This record gives sequence, C-alpha cells and structure tokens, in this order.
Amino acid sequence: MSDNSLSPEPLALADRRVAVIGLARSGMASASFLLTRGAQVVGADAKTAEERAAERHQLLELGGEVVESFAERAQSGHYN
Repeated sequence: MSDNSLSPEPLALADRRVAVIGLARSGMASASFLLTRGAQVVGADAKTAEERAAERHQLLELGGEVVESFAERAQSGHYN
C-alpha cells in the first residue's frame, strides 16, 4: 500500500531565487513566506515605488529586493 499522506514534503527553498509579481496583500504574504524559508525574493509591481512605498519598504526590511523599472515599463505599455 502506498503512502497517500496529505502532508507534502517541505519546500526546498533555501538560496533559490524567486520572483513575486504583484506586491499587494497576497504578493507580500507570498514574499514573506518565501523569505522565511530561505529563498532570495525579488518583488515587482506594476505600480510605482510611490504607490507601493509601504510594501516596498516591508519587502526590503524582510531581506527581499524590488525591481523598480518594472513599474515604469508596465505603465508605459511595454508589456501590452
């Protein structure tokens, strides 16, 4: 009989580089989760640094990075 456990193996995230796209509530929760598991998190958002100042500050405080140019490119229509 195989083991059909509902408890998956812990994610091996230590030192993995992970991008979180969108720094609203769920994006910040994901970033926080990933950082506590040892991942290197880079966050990006379509809103400017001024519009997401609190989230940007929080991510930097947690040890993550923020890609600033993503917002400028998104607002200029670069990704449309």
